Amino acid sequence: MDDVEKKLYRGYALELAKWQVELYQMRNQRDASALQRYFNSTPVRNAMARLMFVSAHDNQVYTKAKISRELIISRQAASKMVEECIASEWVEPDGKGYRATVFLINQLYNYTEDHINTVKKRPIRYWLNAMENYQIAMGKSVN
Repeated sequence: MDDVEKKLYRGYALELAKWQVELYQMRNQRDASALQRYFNSTPVRNAMARLMFVSAHDNQVYTKAKISRELIISRQAASKMVEECIASEWVEPDGKGYRATVFLINQLYNYTEDHINTVKKRPIRYWLNAMENYQIAMGKSVN
């Protein structure tokens, strides 16, 4: 990494850290609904909300075993989370698996709006683009 690339990398790292703090603040300042308290309480629950959103978006169902594999948790933990989410009507059974309910899907779309607003306020995307463009200009591979 040459000096220019290091400066771009460090600028991106700093903006990434600032943006992640802003995301944390945004998540904790939104309405404290039961859904938000549940899915923001642990990283795995947060990932579960996204996984169920993906299942509904892609018109797929996820079994407890697949949820377990995707989230790298025990099958027991996946089963418990699925049952909690069904009881709260955030996830619903569908054939041989589970997917997000319309309510959870709509909540994630609302979160997406808030997320976009945090990205627009920060120069993080420009730092990443600058770093990638510099790497391309220098003939380096961009992953």
